[in-house]
Amino acid sequence: PGSRPLLGVCGSETTGFVRVEAASGSGDTFSLRPGEQVQLKLQASLAG
Repeated sequence: PGSRPLLGVCGSETTGFVRVEAASGSGDTFSLRPGEQVQLKLQASLAG
């Protein structure tokens, strides 16, 4: 959403964005600086 925080995006603007609130892994921490990019591989399933 440009330079705006993802929390400021709503409505039809949210199409095409994924928000990751929690992740599991090896226990190492990982941070991104403004402008840095990372590639995430996500797996999802529907519960129910």
